[in-house]
Amino acid sequence: MQADQQKGFTLIELLLSVALIVIVASFSIPLTLKWRSSTDLSLATQAVALSARRAQLLSQSMKEDSTWGIKIDELGSTVFRGSSYLNRDSSYDELSVFRSIENVSGATEFVFLAPSGNTGSAGTVILNDKQNSSSSIVINRLGFAIY
Repeated sequence: MQADQQKGFTLIELLLSVALIVIVASFSIPLTLKWRSSTDLSLATQAVALSARRAQLLSQSMKEDSTWGIKIDELGSTVFRGSSYLNRDSSYDELSVFRSIENVSGATEFVFLAPSGNTGSAGTVILNDKQNSSSSIVINRLGFAIY
């Protein structure tokens, strides 16, 4: 009869397995975070462009017999009713929330005139994420958002 053989992992096998998991995780976690940040920046850029288009369409249709605009900050973009963000009727606010946007610079408020949909001033919005990547959205005098 043979002596009982122990089944299981040796300490070296266990240490090698843990080391392999740590190595794979150390490469994949930063790549995943960078990919997520890039995706969040892209989604925020699209949200600004869509909010601008929505405000323009609301002004062109003269909804509520008013002008409409957008305000952009680190939290998101807000479609608002009124001649300015400060003088808006906040019960009509439509908010698109951003994730991972660290800073917004450039022009941050646009009002679209009824019924033309043109904006009084063209400008560029620059969104910066936590990975120091940036995205620019140009809103021209005709109210078109280009990114």
